[in-house]
Amino acid sequence: MQEWRKTVLLQGLSLTVALAGVLLGISLAADHLLSLGMVARLVLLAVLASVTCYTAFRFLIRPLRKMPTDAQVARYVEERHPELNDGLVSAVEFGEKTLSVQQQRMFDRLLEQVDRQTGHIDFKHLVAADRMRRAVGLAGVAIVFLSVLAVRDADLFGRSLVRLAAPWSRPGPLLPTGLSVEPGDARLPRGHNQMVVVTLEGRLVAQVRLFTRAKDAKTWDAVEMVETATTGVFNFELGVVDQDIEYYVDADRSTSPVFTLTVYDPPQIERIDLVYDFPVYAGLERKTEEDKGDITAPVGTVVKLTITVNKPVKSGHLKFSNGVETALDTDNRTLTGSLTVKEDLSYSIQVIDMDGMSNLDPVEYYIRAQQDQGPHVTILEPGRDTRVSPVEEVLIRAEAEDDFGLSSFTLTYSVNGGKEQTIDLGRDTGSGTTWKGEHMLYLEEMSVKPGDFLSYYATAADARGKGGKASTDIYFLEVKPFEETYRQGAGGGGGGGGGAGGLQAGRLSQEQKEIIAATWRVKRDAETETSDRIKTDLEAIAKAQDRVQERAQESLNEMRFQFEIDENLLKMTDLLEEALEPMGRVSEALRSGSADAALPPEQEALRYLMQVDALIREFEVSMARDGRAGGAPLDFGDTSELELKRDENRYESPDQANQSQRQSQTVDESLQRVKELAQRQQQLNNQMRQFGDNARQTEAERRRELDRLTREQAQLRQQAEQLAAGLSRMPSGQSDRQMNESLRDATGGLRESSEEMARSSQALQRNNPQEASGQGSKALQRLEDARQQLQRAQGQSLERLTQEAARRADQLAARQDQAARAVEELKKEKDRDFSGIRSRLDALEKGRTGLSEESQDKRLEAFVRKRLREVADGKEQMRQELERLKNDLDYLKNRAQKDQPGTADAAEQALDTIDDGLPQKVDRSKGQLQPGGLDRAARNEKELLQDFKQLAEQVRQTQKNLIAPDEDQLTRTQDDLRDAMSDWQDIQRQLDRLERGLSPGTSGQTSQDYREQMQQLRDLADRLPQNSQAGRQMRDALNRAAALGNEPWKIDRQNWQELHQKVSQALQDVQRDMAGQLRELAQKEKLRMARDEDVPPQFRDLVNRYYEKLSKETR
Repeated sequence: MQEWRKTVLLQGLSLTVALAGVLLGISLAADHLLSLGMVARLVLLAVLASVTCYTAFRFLIRPLRKMPTDAQVARYVEERHPELNDGLVSAVEFGEKTLSVQQQRMFDRLLEQVDRQTGHIDFKHLVAADRMRRAVGLAGVAIVFLSVLAVRDADLFGRSLVRLAAPWSRPGPLLPTGLSVEPGDARLPRGHNQMVVVTLEGRLVAQVRLFTRAKDAKTWDAVEMVETATTGVFNFELGVVDQDIEYYVDADRSTSPVFTLTVYDPPQIERIDLVYDFPVYAGLERKTEEDKGDITAPVGTVVKLTITVNKPVKSGHLKFSNGVETALDTDNRTLTGSLTVKEDLSYSIQVIDMDGMSNLDPVEYYIRAQQDQGPHVTILEPGRDTRVSPVEEVLIRAEAEDDFGLSSFTLTYSVNGGKEQTIDLGRDTGSGTTWKGEHMLYLEEMSVKPGDFLSYYATAADARGKGGKASTDIYFLEVKPFEETYRQGAGGGGGGGGGAGGLQAGRLSQEQKEIIAATWRVKRDAETETSDRIKTDLEAIAKAQDRVQERAQESLNEMRFQFEIDENLLKMTDLLEEALEPMGRVSEALRSGSADAALPPEQEALRYLMQVDALIREFEVSMARDGRAGGAPLDFGDTSELELKRDENRYESPDQANQSQRQSQTVDESLQRVKELAQRQQQLNNQMRQFGDNARQTEAERRRELDRLTREQAQLRQQAEQLAAGLSRMPSGQSDRQMNESLRDATGGLRESSEEMARSSQALQRNNPQEASGQGSKALQRLEDARQQLQRAQGQSLERLTQEAARRADQLAARQDQAARAVEELKKEKDRDFSGIRSRLDALEKGRTGLSEESQDKRLEAFVRKRLREVADGKEQMRQELERLKNDLDYLKNRAQKDQPGTADAAEQALDTIDDGLPQKVDRSKGQLQPGGLDRAARNEKELLQDFKQLAEQVRQTQKNLIAPDEDQLTRTQDDLRDAMSDWQDIQRQLDRLERGLSPGTSGQTSQDYREQMQQLRDLADRLPQNSQAGRQMRDALNRAAALGNEPWKIDRQNWQELHQKVSQALQDVQRDMAGQLRELAQKEKLRMARDEDVPPQFRDLVNRYYEKLSKETR
């Protein structure tokens, strides 16, 4: 019976444990796979408990409560052992009854029999062993399975049991999702963005949310984080964090701790004050600039910086673009330091506050070093070689200027190469950056005579010392006879043939002047030129002096051979022989490398040659009085200009041609870069305006766009600064002040645009795109100003050049007409004994009595002289204007040589007219304006008027040739125009196909075709007249296209339609203009008109009077 109970107990327990283990395993698996909620786990727990209890009751409790009887046990044994023949059952039954003695004896024998029969039976194994083993084995398997789970992951097994045993609690998920959150607790500058990055560990989930709230707030704001390309990594950018916030991350019931983002105020530069201590040479007083970080100052300036920060700082330093750093002195919120301006740089200010935080993205300020340019000095009057009488008073006016100020301004002259005399021109008028001075040379007091000469030059110096000095070229005053001397030559002179009438004065002396001027320039520029260059230049001058010496020797030999009797010729030969000796010394001095030593003998030789010139002119007069014709002229020189001008090394202006070419190339490149900068600034302005109008962007997108716009604006500013620095370092010539002024203005415009770009960047950093766009528009305007100045320096528009030249030539003709009329009126008055002038003077003097006849004559003579002096003053202005016109025509000829050969030829013809002695005629007419020679003066003025009218017509021809292109050129342009119109329509068709989806993947090709089309249209626009309406429309349309970008398929449809219509209309207008010009040319060819008619004679006087009035207004 005990075995029975033991078996029932073991079997019941085993079944209960096995079933409970199986159900527990199934529950754990279901929770692991499905992450069951609390309700599901409650149901699962109830099922598990119910089944377990039922199993225990069914197989354990109930069998133990219902124990079998002895008879049932005996029957169970009998069933297992039939050989007992119910003996055991009978024994059990009789054993429970009361027996008699006989029955007792029989019962005892039965027991003995049963005992013998059951002796071999093992009652311990009589219970069903298989069933017992199965139950125990099943229970063992369940126990082993649960044990393996517990041993492998005790934490997981424990959480599983807890989740099942107490489903109403929040023990977390069965397999939790680990969260790695960055940056966790952190500090960041106020107003900056913060990226929160979450990396999942363990079980991955599809959704991660970020909960944030202001510190100490009650409610949380949730936002879904963005999954990155890396599996299990999510992020989200918190934009513009301006207060402390708390945050945590939730990933499907996995929750991170609460973190805190603490904002702080980074140190920021609030104000920069600058104090400039200028170098001595600048002559400037100390200057203070408040709240300005950009520095512009002369080289050598010491700038003290006082920097105010928004909070106390621990340290700070200046960081320069060349890598140098300079520490600043700190005092609470103020930092001080100084720097010396040496070169163009940029700098930023970096500070560290008491918490060890530094200022972020420090603003970069520029340092613009103004190089001290050398002074510029000019002889205003007479400014050229001039012939004067021995008693004339010569006024020399000069002007000097410097970028910072001058320290001295002098005029130096000498007579016949003698001791130099220096006059201080700035003694009374010297102040500021521009000094003007004048000095009167009284030749009569110098006791000069015909054949003598004076050389003079002006010098100016700034306060820089060495290298801050400049001088003009050396000029000459040649003393001519006060009046022409008519006398016969001494001696018989012999009969015909040859005589001296063919000698030409001034040839050798002019070449000697050029040699002196060249030597003087080498001496003047010695400090700025290399030794090799100086040696080459002096060698070239020496060769020129050798040629002059050879020609002088040849002339001397010929004069000795042909003329041996005439006294004047003997004097000439003696003087030429005297000139040969210093010429030889000149060559030696030049080849030894000494320009200083060469100048005295050069001037000595010139003095002898000038005396020869005086004798030649006197000899020509005497020959003319005798009526003798000269034979073959004596060859004093083959050319009127020094042959050195054709030498490879032109000593008169070392490397001037190459420098001019480099300067022109720099201007061209700078102009192109300014155009590109303006185009990019225009596009950036459009982007800033669009950004300001777009309110649909998130804070993160706005911040990224702001950063991009700020970077692009900073890049444009840097390029503008570099371009301005390059222009400022470009050497300036002394001959073209207008170009230098244009370049200075262009540099100033670029620097102003850079400052506006800096303000635009600062506005972007303040998150104010509207203000930034406004500053960008100002920067664009400054770039346009710089472009105009560079175009002016470049002289790009041939139309403008021809118009300016024609205007100047017409004004000259009008002034000459005015002068001729004035002299003609005086001549007519002289023929009438000045009756008209006397009457006007009497009317003016009405009321005054007692004037003697002598006083009246003096008054009349004073009036006539005053009138003639006014005309002479006008001649001086005409002489200067004529020189300017010559320079304009020379420049115009070179510019038009390639593209407008007709204009270049017309300019060359006008230059030939000027070079044919027109300036000398003006000088002579000025000298002939004397009261006693009005008849001759009137004739000369009329002749001179015809010359100026011819010149004006030739200059106007340059404009006509430019405006009227040939038929072939128009035809080629029209063919190109047709191709451009066809290509433009192709672009539209490509865009239509892209829009309809018929040509996928061809957007790149369309963009390339569009860029090529734009370049084709720009080339076509450059060939159109600058002042034509169609040309302006075309250029406006192209500017609009550039502003919209180079990818037409990205352009807004409405904007594209407007652009397409505008360009198409401009092309049609240009085509109509071309067709009209071709029809006009065809009509002219049909009528065989070679050129347009001049202004009709009946209107010529009206035109002259108009320019006469214009010239008066100009003066």
